Amino acid sequence: MSILKKFFKDTVIYGIASITPRLVSFVLVPIHTSSLNTALYSINTNYYVYAVFLNALLTMGMETAFFRFFSSEKEPKNVLSTSFLLLCFSSVLFLGLGLIFEQKLSDFLDLAILLSFVYWYLRYFLILW
Repeated sequence: MSILKKFFKDTVIYGIASITPRLVSFVLVPIHTSSLNTALYSINTNYYVYAVFLNALLTMGMETAFFRFFSSEKEPKNVLSTSFLLLCFSSVLFLGLGLIFEQKLSDFLDLAILLSFVYWYLRYFLILW
């Protein structure tokens, strides 16, 4: 496969993964603005900012590194397993710390209602998993 074909293939995959969440947010803006008052919409916007920040922090740029090394490595399974294990470990660590410091995070970020819902959801998810 030529270098140009690889480049476009990786660009399309990476582009779809980065554009889709933005498109969903764009579609949700009219729904949120029509159903939420100004104060609630600002709280909702803060939650999106937290989510974007945590996403960047938890993935550690792994998607870019994965695309870079997966196509050039002699054994791409090693790249896949290493990135998968690192992301799983960091996610479980973050989840554990979040559950341990739930109340302090809730007070600091003023997330009492949302955090209790997320905590309930995580308990339900972990039971099913």
